[in-house]
Amino acid sequence: MVQQTMAMSLSELVRLAEEGQFRASTYSRPIVWGPKQITAFFDSLSRGYPAGQLLFAEQPAGAEEMELGGVAIHAPENPVAWTIIDGFQRLSALVGAWHANEDSPYLVCYDLESRRFATGSPQHLLMLPIPVAVHRRQLLEWLRERPFLSEESRSEALSLGSRLAGYAMPVIVMRGFEDTSALYDVFTRINRGGVGLAQADLDRARKRPRRKPRGGVETLSSHSERLGFGRLKEELAAQCVVAALSPRADAPVGMAETLQLYHSSPRHAFVEGETKLSEALSSTVRWLRKDARIPHVRLLPAEVVLPVVVRFFSVFGAPEPHIRELLRRWVWRTDVIRREVDKRRALEAVASTAGDEVRRLLDSLPPSKSRRYRTDVHAKGLESPEGRMNVLGLLGAQPLLIVPSRQFSELPGAPLTDSGILTPWLDSGGEMFSLVTGVPVMEATTLGHFLLHPSVSREQLLESVISLPSGHEALEGQFLDEVSVVLLREGRFDEFALRRDEILSAEISRRIQAFARVGFREKGRLPTLMGDDYGG
Repeated sequence: MVQQTMAMSLSELVRLAEEGQFRASTYSRPIVWGPKQITAFFDSLSRGYPAGQLLFAEQPAGAEEMELGGVAIHAPENPVAWTIIDGFQRLSALVGAWHANEDSPYLVCYDLESRRFATGSPQHLLMLPIPVAVHRRQLLEWLRERPFLSEESRSEALSLGSRLAGYAMPVIVMRGFEDTSALYDVFTRINRGGVGLAQADLDRARKRPRRKPRGGVETLSSHSERLGFGRLKEELAAQCVVAALSPRADAPVGMAETLQLYHSSPRHAFVEGETKLSEALSSTVRWLRKDARIPHVRLLPAEVVLPVVVRFFSVFGAPEPHIRELLRRWVWRTDVIRREVDKRRALEAVASTAGDEVRRLLDSLPPSKSRRYRTDVHAKGLESPEGRMNVLGLLGAQPLLIVPSRQFSELPGAPLTDSGILTPWLDSGGEMFSLVTGVPVMEATTLGHFLLHPSVSREQLLESVISLPSGHEALEGQFLDEVSVVLLREGRFDEFALRRDEILSAEISRRIQAFARVGFREKGRLPTLMGDDYGG
């Protein structure tokens, strides 16, 4: 006998089940899982926790009609069918939930309000059925029918579908059984060979002190990556650590100075501050995404933002609404912080209150020469603050995927802000813009020649754009009006770029101004961020 171990995605396992690859063994238990076990199973899958393995025996099988998770399946004759030795309950729950209708005992929904799974039909509009979440077209339609959803709920719904469909389940396939009675022996050894945990064992495990991980840069960088915010460079992570754990002292400005201080500090200081630091980073990332609308470390207007805001949350916790508004203004105005003196002022010791601190940060900025943000249409790379601001401004329009790329399996029409697209796109370090005009790339010097889109060939992108009907949401998300599309279709690329540069310049400026509020007062009653300020 030989065995092969592999990892298979849930979507691949469901596909094999639909094709009739699996067979139930004669000694498998009948269905014993109820709502408690099913919801716990999907909760583990959504969190990326280990959820058991599937064990199969490869052997010939005749054609038969079978049922798995309440789904009727025609299994054709197969010389290498997989008989289920262990994992029948898990596989039944998986296939049943993937295809469940309203009457199915396997119907599972995710409540976007309580962040919990529940069995049965949706009880309100924020309950997302698993069969919808894991099928991209159905999920996008479900989201379109709920324009009232917050950006956080939309992102969670999109992320859930990606997490479930892409979850890798350990699979073992055994081959070469000459004596089929040996399969029953394997089955009984797996299910009876161990000793079940008593309640006392579980209580003892819960009380046992956990070994503290090594603190500092490594932990913070990994934590940021797990949060989907991108892995932090060593220098930036060190600056966050030093700033957060020594908030009442001026933090070092230069990266070399920061690393020297970090590496010369006693290790126990970072270990003791581990929990506080991780919580501060989690709060910072949530706030940057929800309030400041900055989804990834590569899109920060300036790197100094992260250590300053991590330190702010470490000291003051979640701020009041008017303080959040001022802090958001500071973050979006830091595109002008490019001189050492400005960083030094921003990283001075924190003030005594959250209000004093955020006003100190605003005062650290050089005075603006203009009352409104001015777009630089020549900036396309994330290495410049202007390029990052352009990307942030365009992401606010909720652009859609127009052409599938090799990197992403999502269908056209998926939002580029979906964490399943945006996070790996930014993590890869790839270009943020794809050329759409026929102008040689060296001559295409402004944003007007490009679309915010994962890398695809110019021919594919151009053909897809001009084939879309007028007013299509994918065109609107890229600020392509009817005149622009006509110019593209007729090959009048210079005119197209000029027209689009004007549109993009105005729209990006308007969206960034909605956050930066350049020229607005910082005291008294503050204007709030409304839908019209951010483009709906």
